[in-house]
Amino acid sequence: MDKTGHRAVIQYIHIKGLTPKEIHVDNAPSYSKVKKWATGLKQGRDSLEVEPRQVSARWVPKLLGPDQKRLRCNMSMNNLAIFDADPQRFIRRFVTMDETLVHHFQPESKEQSKQWKHHGSPAPKKAKSASIFWDSEGVLLVDYLTKGQSFTGPYYATLMRQLREKINKKKNDVESCH
Repeated sequence: MDKTGHRAVIQYIHIKGLTPKEIHVDNAPSYSKVKKWATGLKQGRDSLEVEPRQVSARWVPKLLGPDQKRLRCNMSMNNLAIFDADPQRFIRRFVTMDETLVHHFQPESKEQSKQWKHHGSPAPKKAKSASIFWDSEGVLLVDYLTKGQSFTGPYYATLMRQLREKINKKKNDVESCH
């Protein structure tokens, strides 16, 4: 049975007056999903379709004032004009960033790792937080957080200076080739 079918069954049984605990069975969706759908039905929901969600609502401003709207509109129009003039150059100028956990292994002595293991066992997996910046041509900067460090304002300020240096170096390297 597909998800819509499960929702229809939940709706039907809910109308009969059963509680989410009574509705949930082993081969159905999880109890939390059954409870969520039953609550929605109780509040008057009648559609079995999943409503569209905002992926990252915390980054979307709740209300924009007239000046902010005008500024965003002007910036969008300027970007569109720059894109129309030279799409390839426009795309090459974009830099994006991601923070992620990166699995890595640095060989250590037995004393340093303090882990008991038998001969032939795989190396221990460790993860480090990393900030990775790249553009349309590849990676520009990878910065690993040192142990005990966290993502703070001063950390980002330093990171932005390093990124600016990498971008300027890349720009100078390209210009020297022409």
